[in-house]
Amino acid sequence: MIEDRLKKEIIEWLKAVVLAFALFFILNIFISTTTVYSTSMYSTLIEGDRLILLKHADIKRGDIVSFKSDMTLTQYDIASLNFIQRLTVNEETTKNLIKRV
Repeated sequence: MIEDRLKKEIIEWLKAVVLAFALFFILNIFISTTTVYSTSMYSTLIEGDRLILLKHADIKRGDIVSFKSDMTLTQYDIASLNFIQRLTVNEETTKNLIKRV
């Protein structure tokens, strides 16, 4: 009886974990996030703002777009990141730029 309950509990946890990973991967196909690290679009976007971006959408005049550039992160850029973000970048990491169309 205890083994049956334990087995059911493990199965429920596995279902939850699999569902969470499936949702994560499905959402990553259509949506991404980024953080504003510059004040170049001040009044529209403020440094530290978090953006949720649609990966596949028609771009119209007035839209804000994010794209990878050839510019690499400087020491100042890396120092402004939080601890977790610093673990995933180095000086060869390229910048994502955020611009209005």
